[in-house]
Amino acid sequence: MTRLKHPQDIKRAYYPVIGSYVFQRIPRAILKEHDKQAKKNHDQTLAELESRGGLDPIEILAIVEDRKWKDIDLQEADRQLAELVAAYHFE
Repeated sequence: MTRLKHPQDIKRAYYPVIGSYVFQRIPRAILKEHDKQAKKNHDQTLAELESRGGLDPIEILAIVEDRKWKDIDLQEADRQLAELVAAYHFE
């Protein structure tokens, strides 16, 4: 595992999550290949969304599943996001 040496490394390695009961940030790599879907859903890039504070779990799930946003329970979104993050860490 790579050690993060500076606070800037954390910013580069993680993407901010807003409105979650569980997460403040997730590994940036989870969203890496989905900028096109972010642009479709929000008419903004992931970088632009990050500059506005990040994404909530419901938005993140829609983007990584390459689908339109649909409202789901926030606790359920947090649960699904936790599964996604766990799967990422155990790849």
